[in-house]
Amino acid sequence: METIKTDVLVIGGGIAGCFAAIRAREMGNSVLILEKSSLRRGGGVGPGMDHINMGIWPKGLLNPETARQKAILSKKDLLDPNVVFAMDKGAYARLLDLEKFGVLIREDDGSYRVWEIPERRYSFVSYRGRQTKVKLAAAVAATGAKVLERTMAVDLLTQDGKVIGAVGFDVREGTLTACLAKATIVCTGDSGRQYLEPDGLFMTYQPTTNTGDAQAVGYRAGAKCTNMEYIYMDYVSLRTGAALPGSSHSRRWAPW
Repeated sequence: METIKTDVLVIGGGIAGCFAAIRAREMGNSVLILEKSSLRRGGGVGPGMDHINMGIWPKGLLNPETARQKAILSKKDLLDPNVVFAMDKGAYARLLDLEKFGVLIREDDGSYRVWEIPERRYSFVSYRGRQTKVKLAAAVAATGAKVLERTMAVDLLTQDGKVIGAVGFDVREGTLTACLAKATIVCTGDSGRQYLEPDGLFMTYQPTTNTGDAQAVGYRAGAKCTNMEYIYMDYVSLRTGAALPGSSHSRRWAPW
């Protein structure tokens, strides 16, 4: 078994994994990413994306106090409002990062295409995001981070109750790699594919690879699973896949 040592091990090369790797490299750390698909097209938005959460803008639809109150009210006991508020606070900076990486966020006239779902407390920016992961992969490559593609993290490595890395499994060659790290960041997406999607097997927004890897490797390593509430959920009919009565979104559009 090959052994690789690094400062920071990032498990998963989707949007979260790419941003984590870029930031870790900016801080001067050596970085290794394990991605079971390819970095250019892996993750939940590998095929592309058409909108992004706008979060709190300097002069946007959502100010800090409104965001805090909406986070507390949304979904009530199903989620931790502090997590939602943290997402809102960081969303705008990440949007600017995507623009810096070359993703086309603005319209041709320089404005943002903003829309809102008032009853769901979400505000979004529609954008031309077919190349989102391609641009992110290029940004990661520019940092010099090392990437092992087609390599799935199957277990975390522990010593004296601390995580010291992970074991990677090459899904094509069948070989194992021990990845030893000072810090391990798990960014493997959600567990949306532990059940059948009403939109079909190949719905790209919830890819078949979103099977709860993070929860599984953490649980096997002895992690206590908590704060696993929903951030977002849609109500659908299992028979038709159509939205149930009362779940339709009312949207408001505005150029910014």
